[in-house]
Amino acid sequence: MNKSTSGSTLGKLLTKLYVNDFDIIRKHDIPHSHAENVIINLDDFDKGSHWVAINRKYKLYFDSYGRPPPNEVPHDYHFSKKIIEGITQEDCGQLCCLWLHYVNYETPEKFYKLFKSLY
Repeated sequence: MNKSTSGSTLGKLLTKLYVNDFDIIRKHDIPHSHAENVIINLDDFDKGSHWVAINRKYKLYFDSYGRPPPNEVPHDYHFSKKIIEGITQEDCGQLCCLWLHYVNYETPEKFYKLFKSLY
């Protein structure tokens, strides 16, 4: 049974982490969102799937599985191939929130240092 995190739960977490100007969307809505910080569900249907994130100010993309961005994300966005989550884990949404906090208040490098034992 999939216990994926809901968008409303992620929104509350982003607020607690002081991440402003955010949107939580499905990937087909990327062109319609103009928020600086965006969490994206890669499934276009209601069953939910994997959460990823982008920050438009710095043109950064985050996927806890280290995969490249989908075609809907502009091709000039930078991403890390570092894997910080196993395929069976379900923390991708929370990791996206934490990554956005670090992008806005620290650096992405400091975020990845939290997981240095994994790579």
